[in-house]
Amino acid sequence: MEPLETIQPEVVHTPVNYRKAGIILAVLLFLAVMVSIFVPRERNPQEIRDEGQAVVTDGMTDSNSSGTEKGYSIRAMNNQVVIYSDDGTTYEETNIQMKDLPAQEQRRVKEGVYQVDEAALYDFLESYTS
Repeated sequence: MEPLETIQPEVVHTPVNYRKAGIILAVLLFLAVMVSIFVPRERNPQEIRDEGQAVVTDGMTDSNSSGTEKGYSIRAMNNQVVIYSDDGTTYEETNIQMKDLPAQEQRRVKEGVYQVDEAALYDFLESYTS
């Protein structure tokens, strides 16, 4: 008996259009850069302090340097008002929606509103809860 012939599959070479691939790659890179520039990321208060930026308060900057009282930062996260402790951990996720705040307060909360103690924190929150 004769050995069977091995059949080699036919390899089809598709020409690569390098110009088209380059343009697609450039567009994707451009979109990635634009997203990273214009889409703000959520930052916790500790990151803001680490960068040396002042955290906005009701009429004053963060002056809680004594360490005896615990301060709080009120920020926006996923269109909801969230409270962070001084150490950057989430203290409380409120049920207050950003859309329910006046425009000026929305801007302040997006920047970060610092409250030096629980009394100031709850005074602020009571203004926007029913």
